Amino acid sequence: MDRTNLIISYFRLSEKEKNELFLAKGTQQILKIGLFAVGNAHFAVVEDDGTVTAYGDNSKGQCNTKSWENVRKVVAGNFHTAALTNDGKVYATGDNTFGQCNVRQWSGVTELFADRNLTVGVKSDGKLLVSHPAEQAVHKKPEPKQKKAPEKAVEIVEGYEDTVDGKFGYTVINGKIRIGNYFGAKDTVVVPETICNMAVYSIGPNAFMNNAFIKWVKLPGSLREINPNAFKDCSQLEFVSIPFGVKKIGHHAFSNCNIKTLYLPESVANIGEYAFSNCKSLNKVIVPDSVQLISMTAFEGCNEIETVDISEEAKKRIGDYRKIFNLK
Repeated sequence: MDRTNLIISYFRLSEKEKNELFLAKGTQQILKIGLFAVGNAHFAVVEDDGTVTAYGDNSKGQCNTKSWENVRKVVAGNFHTAALTNDGKVYATGDNTFGQCNVRQWSGVTELFADRNLTVGVKSDGKLLVSHPAEQAVHKKPEPKQKKAPEKAVEIVEGYEDTVDGKFGYTVINGKIRIGNYFGAKDTVVVPETICNMAVYSIGPNAFMNNAFIKWVKLPGSLREINPNAFKDCSQLEFVSIPFGVKKIGHHAFSNCNIKTLYLPESVANIGEYAFSNCKSLNKVIVPDSVQLISMTAFEGCNEIETVDISEEAKKRIGDYRKIFNLK
C-alpha cells in the first residue's frame, strides 16, 4: 500500500482501530517524521517524489499544494498548510489573516511547526522564525499618501413596472435595477432585461419568496446577482434559466423549490449556504469550471440527485463533492 492510501485508510478508522492497527504498522513513523499533517478539515501528505497532495476543505486555498517540490516535511494549522524543503526553504498556502503564510523569505530552516494560526521555523543556529502579518511589508517602500476622492452619492429610486407577466417592484441604485418583489399569478415568468432603459442587474432578497404559482422563470442576460431567499419556498418552481454573468447565488436563494435539472452557467463562482436545499425533485446538476466555492449545505436535503456533471479541477477546488451533492 502506498503512503497516500495508507494515510487515507488511517483516517477512516475509529480511534481504537488506529491505535491497534495502523499505528503499529507504520503510520506512527510517518506521523513522527512529518510526512502528513492535519488541519481543521483538511490534511496533506508528502509523496515519495517530494511533492505534496492535500485533501478536504479548500475554502481558504489550504489544499493548493500542487506546485510544491523537494518537500521533506509538511505541517498544518486550522486553515493553512506549510512545508519544509530539503534545501531549507518553506512553502505555505491557505488563510493568511494572521500572516501565517508569510514565509517566502525564510531560508536555512531545519525544522518547521504550525499551530492554529501560526507557522514557526527553526534555523540551524537555533534562531526562531515566526510568521507575522508585518512580514507582508518587508522590502516595500512606503507609498505616498493620496487624497481620497469624494465618495459618489448613492442614488436610490423605487418604482413599479407592469408587464404581461405581472408587476415587478424595483429599486434603481446608481443607474442599475434591482428587482425587489413580484406580484403575479402566472406559472411562466420572464423577468425583463431593462426597466426604464436601465439594465436589470440583481434579483433582490425575498423578491419571489413564497410564490405558489411560478413553474418556469427566465432571468435576463443582464443579471449579475441572485440574492438570499430570492426564490425561497417557490414550491412549484421546476425550471429556472440562470444566465451567463451571474457570479454568486445567495443563501437559501432556491431552497424548497421543485427544480429537477439545474444548469449553472460558466460564470458562477460562489454558491451560498442552503442555496438549493430541500429541492427534493432535483436529480441532475451541471457544475461549471468557474465555481470556486460551494457551501457544504448548499444541496442539503436534495437526496434524489443521481448525476453531477463536474470537472476534475472543480472537484479539487470545492472539496468533497460527493458529500456536497449527497451522492451515494
